[in-house]
Amino acid sequence: MTWKLDEEDPSIFINGADPIDLSMGALKKYKLTLLALKPGKTAMTITFKNEDTHEYIFYRVVRLSPIFSFLLTSQEPEHRRC
Repeated sequence: MTWKLDEEDPSIFINGADPIDLSMGALKKYKLTLLALKPGKTAMTITFKNEDTHEYIFYRVVRLSPIFSFLLTSQEPEHRRC
């Protein structure tokens, strides 16, 4: 998996997981984090490629304005009886 920004910018940080293996027809979620330290448009291409068969699929990602969102998760506490 590779990604490339349309315009390089030192204020943009991208982080993704290690390479993934999938069998034919399988689905898997992939988390990619894009952190932009200043507002503005950010555009990039993400390419997933099978190194053995050279098959690939690519996605265009465009961020037009800053989006502030947070995903908070926690485990439900165990209920114990005395």
